[in-house]
Amino acid sequence: MKTLIISVILIISFPLFANEMNYENTQEYVDLTSTRKERASNKYNPSFNIASPKNLREEKSIGINAGVGGPVLLGLTLDYFITEDFNIELSLVMGYMPLVIGAKYFFTPEDNASMYIGIHGTYKTAYFPIGFQYMNDNDFTFAIEAGAIIMPELDICVDSCEEKDRNKPIRVYPWGGVKIGYHFK
Repeated sequence: MKTLIISVILIISFPLFANEMNYENTQEYVDLTSTRKERASNKYNPSFNIASPKNLREEKSIGINAGVGGPVLLGLTLDYFITEDFNIELSLVMGYMPLVIGAKYFFTPEDNASMYIGIHGTYKTAYFPIGFQYMNDNDFTFAIEAGAIIMPELDICVDSCEEKDRNKPIRVYPWGGVKIGYHFK
């Protein structure tokens, strides 16, 4: 069932993230020896490459995402890039935790696609994701991540859960998530 849901999300979101190819300069090719700064500068302009000549995370620093999994079971996330490679997030959640705060570090922020690591948490839980985010020139984003969530052992309470929560052992669970969003300035 999870595979079916993820497949449907990916199929629906693919047209949103498709780039238009520039066929004007077909002589140009991707130079794998160029540095990130060269790719980000105006001097480097290949006809089609995952590296954008502009830094989208710097230009479009504010974003809103809908997510399944990750630090949220189901919810909305607001994020803000403080610098091109570091962002903070605030998630409004439906599920176990009502509000989650977090931060992520992006390894190649000047590229449209970047791997990241992060930390998210509440007073009861902590989530440590490793993921991949793609941001296209039309301001849409897609992220997929896997990680570990550390939280009290899951239990269903009928009455007051306060006393039960204090005595629960802490467990580490494998976890993952998918987000689709939009970034703007």
